[in-house]
Amino acid sequence: MIDRRITTSAQSPERRNKPANGTVIRYVEEVLLTYEGDECLTWPFSTNHQGYPQVRHAGRTRRVSRILCEAEHGAAPTAKHEAAHSCGNEGCVTRRHLRWATRAENEADKRQHGTAPVGASNGRAKLSESDICAIIGAIGDEPRRLTAERFNISVTHVAYIQNGKSWRHLSIGDQ
Repeated sequence: MIDRRITTSAQSPERRNKPANGTVIRYVEEVLLTYEGDECLTWPFSTNHQGYPQVRHAGRTRRVSRILCEAEHGAAPTAKHEAAHSCGNEGCVTRRHLRWATRAENEADKRQHGTAPVGASNGRAKLSESDICAIIGAIGDEPRRLTAERFNISVTHVAYIQNGKSWRHLSIGDQ
């Protein structure tokens, strides 16, 4: 049986060694593909730049979620179908929590679970939700040019926020 506590440098600064050859694929085969519980299992190894668990096997790199979804539900209906998490835990690798979904269905799931990178949770966001509320609250109180200068953003960005075209998940009632 594989030790479930194995970590790599991505999770543990004190351990900088890569797992031994075959350890990751053995973990997938011996632990993930045989696990029958309903608890979320968390991937103990490093991930790709997007945060997804992946494994290299037979000369090919594949996302672990796709391997597990195939094991549970068969091949994807189309090449564009994604392995969507029913639990909302992006790091979960429990095959029972995966299903085939279109991109639109998967994105809707992410919004429902609160894991979609919207607003301040988007890594490229320059504004906080309180900034957005202040920008929305400035409607009619000051010219958009002054609001834009105050928050170091463009007048167009201020207009998009105030018109609900940007940061749509926040309503004026959230202020």
